[in-house]
Amino acid sequence: MAGRESYRMAVDRLASLLASLREKWDGQRVLLIAHSAQRWGLAHLLRGVPLEELVHAPFDWQEGWEYELP
Repeated sequence: MAGRESYRMAVDRLASLLASLREKWDGQRVLLIAHSAQRWGLAHLLRGVPLEELVHAPFDWQEGWEYELP
C-alpha cells in the first residue's frame, strides 16, 4: 500500500535509530516514547523474539519496558 509502513519497515527504521543511539549515547540511559511497533521491534532486535510471534501475542500492559543495547 502506498504511503504505509509495514512492521518490517518500522523495525528496520528502529534498527537504524538504535545504531545512532549506540554511537551518540553509549552507556547512557535513553527514554524512547513510541507505539507498539517499536516495542515489538525492540523485543525482536534486542531479545531475538520473532516479529510474527510479537504481533499476535496478547498485549500485557506494564508500567514500562526496559531494554539494553548489547
